[in-house]
Amino acid sequence: MVTDFFKNIKKKKLVFIYFVDQNRAFFPLVKEKLSNEEKYRVHLFSTSDALCDHLKTSNIDNTSINIFFLNTENNYDGTSEKEKLINSVKKIKNIYPDFNVFVLTNQKDVNIHNELITAGTIGIIPKNDSSVLRILNHVKGLISEKNLEKKRKARILPLKILLFFVLLIIIIAIIAYFIHPEIFYT
Repeated sequence: MVTDFFKNIKKKKLVFIYFVDQNRAFFPLVKEKLSNEEKYRVHLFSTSDALCDHLKTSNIDNTSINIFFLNTENNYDGTSEKEKLINSVKKIKNIYPDFNVFVLTNQKDVNIHNELITAGTIGIIPKNDSSVLRILNHVKGLISEKNLEKKRKARILPLKILLFFVLLIIIIAIIAYFIHPEIFYT
């Protein structure tokens, strides 16, 4: 049981990265940087509705790391597109509250940033020449965070087993005392 647990910790889990971007020119850059390592599985979508349809039909593994990057453009036609982005973040966080959602945007409006963070976005990445590098840093940071969390759990497990064993011996000793008290007086 314990060895299986440690094998699962050592075994690398896949990282699923979902991109939603209306601008298809950005996809090749991202896919090139993330496809070099076999542990990344990149899914690209042009709309958030297509992403939600994919999430409904696919079998999502909660033990793997799932990261969403929602991209926006500056050519929004008012608040309806901004609300659509905020609603997309809320929809993803309602379906999968443990998943990591980032937004790539050129918008500098602090109110929208606050609304996105309130909706469940972990971070907002400015869309510029260094966006791909920032995306890679966020992905690697989340992987490191998850691995550290797994190592902490692995350290706590033997302590819990030892504590359980000591409590079991104490309980057996108490039961034995009540059933055969003469054993303890000899």
